[in-house]
Amino acid sequence: MGSPLSPIIANLFMEHFKTKAIESSPLKPKLWKIFVDDTYIIWPHGKEKLDNFLKHFNNQSSSIQFTMEMEENESPPFLDILIKRNQDGTISHQVYHKKTHTEHYLHTSSHHHPAQKLGILNTMATRVVCISDQDHFEQENNHLMDVFENNGYRRHQGIKVFKKAENPKNKQPMHEYAGKVNPPYILDTTDKISYILKKNNIKTIFKPMSTISRCLKSVKNPIDPKCHKGVYLVPCSYSKTYIDETGRSISTRI
Repeated sequence: MGSPLSPIIANLFMEHFKTKAIESSPLKPKLWKIFVDDTYIIWPHGKEKLDNFLKHFNNQSSSIQFTMEMEENESPPFLDILIKRNQDGTISHQVYHKKTHTEHYLHTSSHHHPAQKLGILNTMATRVVCISDQDHFEQENNHLMDVFENNGYRRHQGIKVFKKAENPKNKQPMHEYAGKVNPPYILDTTDKISYILKKNNIKTIFKPMSTISRCLKSVKNPIDPKCHKGVYLVPCSYSKTYIDETGRSISTRI
């Protein structure tokens, strides 16, 4: 999103936008949860009035337009969570899998440091442990183990990351290093360099040697704005500015 302040400003704006829209609406949702541009609501007033509520929100600003997705099989998704309303009135939750997701992750044969590959497995296992309830944990565990194997990882690696995710108390405290370096990862070379640096309290964060974006050149040719027609501004010596439009190139006009 550009600047590091962008998510903060977006959240502040959406909170102000939401408060203004809800206070001016004659009917209000029973529950409202929002994370940046993802919103989850419980609406107790019927489908027709829900459509009017959506129109009311979209009339607040021409630059902010909402779309709506209704729950299917009493299971609305929100972020990475699939929430289900059970017949006994309870709520169950599990990891949400998009239908278009290919389940392809960093393959074990990729030329990356083993710690980077293991970090992906740890993240995915932790997500299952944090999101899935007891009724769906085994299902998600088995699914993720199959995903690991399809991406070239051994089954014992999956078992290891799940044990680590289920026992966060076993995690070692964060170590404070005297410095950090970002060398490119070269098998059997930077591993040895990293070992020497670690003995001197320097952390090594590897980066890949080459990426697709580095190999491919931009298909867009650089454009000099002065070679095209348009609007131009010329500062004058008496603290004024001259603004005009030209049908010729701006450089020729100037």
